[in-house]
Parts: sequence; C-alpha cells; structure tokens
Amino acid sequence: MGPTGTEQAQMTGDPTAAYKWFDPAQMEGINQESAQRQRAGLAQYGQQQKGALSGLQSGYNSALGNQGLNYDPSGVNSALSAGNAGIAGSYDPNSLQQSKDFANKYQMTDADVQGMENQSATTQHNLAQGKFDQVQQAAANSGYNSPMALANAQGAIQRQGDVNAGDAALNAQVAAKQMQAARLYGTETNRQQTAANAANTGIGVA
Repeated sequence: MGPTGTEQAQMTGDPTAAYKWFDPAQMEGINQESAQRQRAGLAQYGQQQKGALSGLQSGYNSALGNQGLNYDPSGVNSALSAGNAGIAGSYDPNSLQQSKDFANKYQMTDADVQGMENQSATTQHNLAQGKFDQVQQAAANSGYNSPMALANAQGAIQRQGDVNAGDAALNAQVAAKQMQAARLYGTETNRQQTAANAANTGIGVA
C-alpha cells in the first residue's frame, strides 16, 4: 500500500519553492528587513562611539584639571606676536636687500654689449692684418715685391677681413644681448626671492 497524496506532497515538498526567491514582492520584503537591520546596527554603533569619545574627553579634562574647557587664544596670540617682534628685531631689513653695487656690476650695460661687438670686429681685422704681413714677408723672402701684386693681395685679405669682422660683431651682439637678458633676469629673480623670504619671516623689506 503506497503513501497517500498528502503524504507524498509532504515528502516531496513544494517544487516551486525555489522560484519564489525571484518573486519581486518577496525580494522587496527581504531587502527591507536587511535595510532595517543595517540602520539599527549603525545607530547602535554610533551611540557606542559617542559614549566612548565622551568618556575619553571627560578623562582628558579631568587629568588636565579642566584646562581644556577654558582655552584662551589670547595667550597664544600674544606669544606669537612677541616671537614675530623678536625675529624682526634680530634682523636689519636693509641687510636682506640685494647690494646695489653687486647688481650694478653683475648686470651688463649697453656699453658692455657694444664693447663685445667692437672687440670681436677688431680681432678679425687684426687677423686680416696678420695674414697680409705674412704675405709681405713671404714676398720679401722670395724677392718678388711687385707693388701691384701686393696691393691685390692686401685688398683681397682686407675684404675677407671685413666680412669676418661683420659676422663676428653680429654674433657677439646676439651673445651679449642674451647674456645681458640672463643677468637681468637673475638679478630680478634674486630680488623677488629675497622679498619673499623676508615676507615669510614677517620682516618688511623696504
């Protein structure tokens, strides 16, 4: 004799029970219950943290004689003001300024630039004259002293010397201008850095 239908259902269970987990209504119920438990846990944790911090604060205040509850910032401000005054009194603001003599000697004037140009051109002219002197000496040693030949040689050497002098002067001008700008930039950067350092230490530089 086999089991009855009721007994068979009890043994096999509900074959659609697993699908009920995908029922939106049942899922919503599970989510709400989970959210409520999380909120309750967080609230309890927050209360416990507040209680611990409150106890810690009470312990500190008791150990310090409750001085932390009567904090007066005027004492700190007074000490800082005194410190700033001490620092300012220990320095001569003028000593932080860049020496004018240094700045004047370090910077390049327009006359310095022109001097570099002239020197470069003069050097090339001197080289040209040296070449012609060598030609004259060679002519004298060989006994061939034709005035026309010497004049032609001198003209060619002088023309090439003028070209070289012009190129050298131009190159010197460019290099000198770049050096002049670099030195001016360096002087100004040092001045600004000095002013910034003085400001950071609370010292006014005139």
